[in-house]
Amino acid sequence: MGRKKLLIYGCGVHGERLLKLLLKFDLSISIYEPQTERGEFLQQTYPDLNIYNDLIDVENDSKKETYEYACVLNWGPDHYQSVEYLKKIGTKKVFIEKPLVTSREELNLIKNLFSENFQIYSNLPRKYSNLEKKFFEFNKHYNLTGPYQIIVHAGAKGIVTTGIHYIDIANQAFSSLPEKVFGFGDSLKINPRNKEFDYWGGVLSWNYSNNRSLTIGFNNKSKMDTHIEIYFDFAKLSIDEDGNGFIEVIEGRETPITRVSYGEKFEQKDFFGDYLELFETLLGEFIGNNNSNSAVLDDFNYSIDLTTSLLAGLDSITNQSIVSVSRNSLSDTKWQVT
Repeated sequence: MGRKKLLIYGCGVHGERLLKLLLKFDLSISIYEPQTERGEFLQQTYPDLNIYNDLIDVENDSKKETYEYACVLNWGPDHYQSVEYLKKIGTKKVFIEKPLVTSREELNLIKNLFSENFQIYSNLPRKYSNLEKKFFEFNKHYNLTGPYQIIVHAGAKGIVTTGIHYIDIANQAFSSLPEKVFGFGDSLKINPRNKEFDYWGGVLSWNYSNNRSLTIGFNNKSKMDTHIEIYFDFAKLSIDEDGNGFIEVIEGRETPITRVSYGEKFEQKDFFGDYLELFETLLGEFIGNNNSNSAVLDDFNYSIDLTTSLLAGLDSITNQSIVSVSRNSLSDTKWQVT
């Protein structure tokens, strides 16, 4: 038996990064790239791969031998249609770049596509960070409770492009899903992937049970990268995107909580784990056959929860109101985001 077939559905700059990781696996890789100029570049760069710019060629290739895997890496608004097509031609497992889809209607539709013979994965590698365990050990080591508040601020990182990862971190930190969200902001036509898509900046705050919160503040006028602050009862973790920074711990705890103060700082390294290694682990799980269907379904349902939280945030910005984080509360908007 030959190598199993994998199709990359859309291969821009980000898709090429994923391609380079996939080349480490023993796979027969083909690429569907509808943009002619980009397809020609890929063919010159990767002459051993099949590069198609017409879905007829993809379908003909799948008739020779079904694609075992596909990675959907095109624009967010096209994700659902792409996944639906891949199921139609017999693909068995699909990996989707975030956001999963960009509307309430598509969330409901894509949920119905999942089956034991058509598994759907999403790009959420933070689950391998074991953050719940790390926070538990953190509290035990420093004699803390929490965390209670997470604040993420940066320049033009894109709330849609990267925000879902911070919601994921907060969900693991708080061991729950958000209940409501409120925010304000605006979009600029500066999306590096395609200027036609919105690139949202602003401030969004998701509220969790027991008065806990995640706040993301991104400003499209700044080039500064991410800084994350995680607040406990007597400590604050201040780290960058890679989890490097410091933990500040208050030793004197006898005075009332309102007598705020600063603490002693200790170096913190690699709190989240190496992202590239986590991502490769996720790809290995996707390409392997180690997970039960129920485990994959649990992860898929969680990716729907995360997408719901993100879309609710966009609804809150445009409505300038507090929005309940549930699929039934989402607007009918199909967001032009990626």
